[in-house]
Amino acid sequence: MLGDVLLATSLVYLTGGPESPFTFAFLVAILAGSILLYQRGALLTAVASTSAFVALVALSQWGVLRTPLGTSILPPNRLVFVLVSNLLAQFLIAVLAGYLSRQLRAAGGRLSAKESDFRQLARFHQQILASMPSGLVTCDAEGRVTFLNRAAETILGID
Repeated sequence: MLGDVLLATSLVYLTGGPESPFTFAFLVAILAGSILLYQRGALLTAVASTSAFVALVALSQWGVLRTPLGTSILPPNRLVFVLVSNLLAQFLIAVLAGYLSRQLRAAGGRLSAKESDFRQLARFHQQILASMPSGLVTCDAEGRVTFLNRAAETILGID
């Protein structure tokens, strides 16, 4: 996740710093964090992304970093807008991605339980059909045999 944040920071730096059109790369890193570590990963990545973006903006505003594209220093009102909009987007995406990953994990757990129940039911069904003393033959819509129980095999004299 830290590598994703560093990669996003580098991309934003190389493409204009605070005015970069690639600030969404931080959001991709946050989504990756939510996939790996659910809500906690999303929030940790959002904190790291926010810190990296604020540091990049501050260093470029103070003249410590010069972006390769040579962007100028932002006026205070534009600077506040860029910072607030990016930070708000990052934390909103973190909360949403964390919620969705938690819901996905819960749905996966429910699906696993249902699959287990279905397998048990199928085994039980198979045992009932196999132990019937009467012969049972089932066919599909085209008339192909899909199942023969042991009694039907004995009656018909086939394996």
